[in-house]
Amino acid sequence: MPTRDESQRDTLDSLADMNVGEGVADVHGIDEDPQAERDSWWIALARNAYRDSSTWLDTSLRKQWEKNIAHFNNRFSPGSKYESAAYRKRSRTFRPKTRSAVRQNEAAVAAAMFSTDDLVSVAPLNDERVESKLSARLNHALLEYRLNHSIKWFLTCMGAFQDTQNYGVCISHQYWQYEERDVEHIIYDEATGQAVLDEDGAPATERETRLVVDRPCIDLVAPENLRIDPAADWRDPINTSPYVIRLVPMYASDVLARMNADLPGQQKWREYSLGEILASRAEQYDSTRNARENNRGDSTDAEDGYFATVWCHEVFVRLDGQEYVYWMLGTSRLLSDPAPLDEVYFHGRRPIVMGYSNIEAHKTYPAAHVQMIEGLQEATNDVQNQRFDNVQLVLNKRYLLRRGQAIDTQALMRNVPGGAVVTQDPERDIKVLETNDVTASSYQEQDRIDVQLDEMMGAFSQSSVSNNRSLNETVGGMQMLNSSATAVTEYSIRTFVETWVEPVLRQILLLEQYYESDETILALAADQAQIEKFGLNEVTDRLLMKELSLTVNVGIGATNPQQKVERLVFGLNSVAGIPGVIERANGDEIITEVFGALGYKNGKRFFTPPEDEPPQEPPPDPEMVKLQMQQEIKQAELDQVREIKEAELRQNRELKLADIAARERMTMTQLHTSLQLDDRKLTRMEQLEMMKDKTKRDTVALAERNRTNEMMLKREMGSGI
Repeated sequence: MPTRDESQRDTLDSLADMNVGEGVADVHGIDEDPQAERDSWWIALARNAYRDSSTWLDTSLRKQWEKNIAHFNNRFSPGSKYESAAYRKRSRTFRPKTRSAVRQNEAAVAAAMFSTDDLVSVAPLNDERVESKLSARLNHALLEYRLNHSIKWFLTCMGAFQDTQNYGVCISHQYWQYEERDVEHIIYDEATGQAVLDEDGAPATERETRLVVDRPCIDLVAPENLRIDPAADWRDPINTSPYVIRLVPMYASDVLARMNADLPGQQKWREYSLGEILASRAEQYDSTRNARENNRGDSTDAEDGYFATVWCHEVFVRLDGQEYVYWMLGTSRLLSDPAPLDEVYFHGRRPIVMGYSNIEAHKTYPAAHVQMIEGLQEATNDVQNQRFDNVQLVLNKRYLLRRGQAIDTQALMRNVPGGAVVTQDPERDIKVLETNDVTASSYQEQDRIDVQLDEMMGAFSQSSVSNNRSLNETVGGMQMLNSSATAVTEYSIRTFVETWVEPVLRQILLLEQYYESDETILALAADQAQIEKFGLNEVTDRLLMKELSLTVNVGIGATNPQQKVERLVFGLNSVAGIPGVIERANGDEIITEVFGALGYKNGKRFFTPPEDEPPQEPPPDPEMVKLQMQQEIKQAELDQVREIKEAELRQNRELKLADIAARERMTMTQLHTSLQLDDRKLTRMEQLEMMKDKTKRDTVALAERNRTNEMMLKREMGSGI
């Protein structure tokens, strides 16, 4: 029976007899050994594919990409009239409408995808089996942990969406990064803590293999660093293209290290010298990369030597229904032997995903959002710059000067307030060219362009509000404007999720199932999945490796928090009348979704967690059940006797309380009567005292009146005074 290497060699030999293109079949005539002939065949195959795809990309996409990048970076596109000498002294302001629209879309994506912790839902394909449900919960916990701690998911996701806005597509490479390193350390005696000495008296050492990296990775690939066949199916270009070439920039030192390393699960690279590696470098100037870096100089054109940048190509090719993968050093040397794809990537799929946020049927590379508004961006720049030129001419006039006259032109050009201009005949030597002030039509045209641009990008900006006066004077009108803009944005987000986010996370989920071996992470996931309730103490490969479905919890209405909450409440109210539905509702998920829409990632912290349910006990023995029933009967009889006695005691207590209350009421009546008598007595005494006092006052007043009358009588009679 042939070995695996022999069968692979036979397959490669049979493929080498195929005539697959110009320059590939010609290598069979050369006088070389069979291994060199096979290598030349695979090199020519990759070189031809790279050449044809690069030619198409250069002629069809690069110019538009560079124009989109310029507009995104608030710069005029290459070849613009504003870059010519005729516009050197004119206004050349670039209105950042494109960047503003892209930023609004990015903010909508962030609000839709990162408002809650539970972004991803993992469900079993078979809901009937408990083991499948447990596997779904476990894999969901692993995926959420990796997205939050190991993968820079927020930056990766937002960068991918930004690529779709600028290039029309986003591309990513998913793989598992595993790296070990041999470390030499000194041996210490456990008893004394001193270093153990060898025969020469030096500290003894030993080598130990330590794990450096063990995690899943998602790397964004710049669109100009991928080559596919332009005739691939627009719905799945990566998997329908006969070849895919991923260009990877690497330092020469890293290439040497990879050649000397034997990494598990990765192809072994052939060994070359540093000179051979540097000799493989060709002219790698890329105009798209240069435009993206704002013409700062090619970042990959670094210094020579160990830190020089070389380009390695990972080539995926489909021949005779079989997928193969191998590495090349540029387009001149093989780095690894071609191998079947399923031997390198266990799932047998090309680990590359291409997504987009704009659908254009039958186009492998759809138009980017920036491209769709480039005409409006240029129009708004023209209107604004012409208006600026007009305003400057109104404030700083142009002049007609008589030739040959003694005029201080420098003072005239400076136009300094309070300055003087020397001339012989001001009336005839200098004439002002009057410029009419800018009209309102310029501003109106600017507003209309802004509205059209916002509609195209699905943005709801202040310009959209101010230019729809008939609508924005009412709350309903504002909601109508916002709903139309939100619908366009949510359509782009849903397209992005369907074409890139979900396929990428499905590949990461497969990598987790196959490669995850970190005991700490597995323990955390097992604790979150609560596998101990199902009688399991550890995570096994059988438990992990289940067929699962993955969906991303982003739908229409995900960008408006109020709409998300209203639709959730409406849905719950709609099914509330169905018997048994509300009892099965997951309260934690509802809390997370509602508070996530309100800006809190996890709303569970606002509620007290419920007490843990008691563990389920096995069914008791029948004899124990019978004995327990007898005890319950006796206990019931005792409870009945106790209730009768307690009733009698309550009755006696109530009678005594009633007697005490009656006596108390009688005592209170007597006391009240006594108090009333005392009050009447005091009242009579007060009245008597008042009568006595009045009598005294009357007697004194009468005596005083008599004395006064007597005095008056004597004064009148003239005697006794």
